[in-house]
Amino acid sequence: MRGSARHLWAAVAALCIALPGTAQAGQTPRSLPNLAAVTPFYVEAGPPNPSENPLLPPPDPSKRVLKFTTEVANLGSVPLDVLGVPSKDEPTGLDAEQCVGWAAPGVCSARTRVGTLHFHDAHVHWHFDGFALHELRRVGSDGAPDMSTAGLVGSTGKTSFCLMDSERVGGGDDPVGTAPTYQSCTGVRQGITPQWADVYEAGLPGQEIPIDGVPDGVYALVITANPAGFLLETDTTDNAAWALVALSEHGNRAQLVDHA
Repeated sequence: MRGSARHLWAAVAALCIALPGTAQAGQTPRSLPNLAAVTPFYVEAGPPNPSENPLLPPPDPSKRVLKFTTEVANLGSVPLDVLGVPSKDEPTGLDAEQCVGWAAPGVCSARTRVGTLHFHDAHVHWHFDGFALHELRRVGSDGAPDMSTAGLVGSTGKTSFCLMDSERVGGGDDPVGTAPTYQSCTGVRQGITPQWADVYEAGLPGQEIPIDGVPDGVYALVITANPAGFLLETDTTDNAAWALVALSEHGNRAQLVDHA
C-alpha cells in the first residue's frame, strides 16, 4: 500500500508548491519557532496502553508502566511548519522540510530538510520522527533530576509525534495569529501555531515508561522536546521540563510531588 502511496505524495507535494506557506526563493526570512516543554501535570501507573490499531496484538496486562501527559508549546512568533515530500532515502517515509523563513504571515520563503515522517502503525496516522524524549531519572541531592548515565531509570527513547494544534496556550512575542492552523495528522503538512501546544494524553500508546522492577520511591520525569536538535528554533533553553513522581504499591500507583 505504501509503495503506491508514494506516487500520490509526489502529486500532493507538487500541488503544495503553489500553496501559501511553501517556499519562494529570494524572500527575506522573519524568524523561527520556539518549542517549549510544559512541566508534566498528569501521571498514572498501570498496564500498558492498548494500540489504536485493532490489528496489532494487545499489550501484556501483567506489565507495569508509568503513563504521563506531555505538552509541547510553540512560544515563538511564527509557526513550526513541516512539509512532507517524497524521499529517495526513505522508501516507507517522507522527508520533512521545515519552513525556516517567512516572507509574511502564512507565506514561507525558505525550507530545509530537518528529518523524516513515517506512518505510525499504533496511532494510525503520520508522525515526525524523534520529536520528544521522555525519561524517568533518579533525584540528586539538590532535588533535581540526576542527568548522569547512572541516573537514568527508564526511557521511551526518542519518540515520534503528530505535530498539531491541540490546545491554546499563552505567551509568545508578536504572534502571527492565534487561530489553529494544523489540525490533522497527514504526511502532507504538520506543525504547531504560535501560542498553541501539541498535547499527548497519558492514555495513548507510547506515552509510557516501563517500571517493572523499579523500587517504590520518588523519581524525576523529564520531558525533552526536539532532543536531537533537528528542528530549528530561536531558543532551545526551554526544551526540557520535569516533575517529581512518587511510585508506590510496587508500580501500581504514581502521583506527582510538589517540588516548588
